[in-house]
Amino acid sequence: MTSFTFIGYGTYVQTDASFIFMTISLAIAFVGIPGMSSKLIGLLSSKTEFERKSYTASSDVDFVVVIGYISAENLYHFFEEFFHKDHGDK
Repeated sequence: MTSFTFIGYGTYVQTDASFIFMTISLAIAFVGIPGMSSKLIGLLSSKTEFERKSYTASSDVDFVVVIGYISAENLYHFFEEFFHKDHGDK
C-alpha cells in the first residue's frame, strides 16, 4: 500500500484527469484490499469435514492398498518405511 501511494512522490500532477484517476485508484485500493484479504483469510481458515476428523486405526484389516506410480525405488522406500522396527510387528 505504501509503494502504491508514493508513486511519483515529489512530482506535480500534470492534469486534473490524472489527479482524479489516482484519487479513485487509492480509494478503491483502501476499500478493496482489506475486503479481499478478509475473504482470503476466511477461505484459508475454513476446513472441510475430512480435515476436522482424525484417523483411527482398525485392527481387523489385514491388507494395505498402495495407489500411485509404482517403481522399484518407490516400492523400496514404501517397504523400508512400512516394515521399519519403529512401527512394531506386522
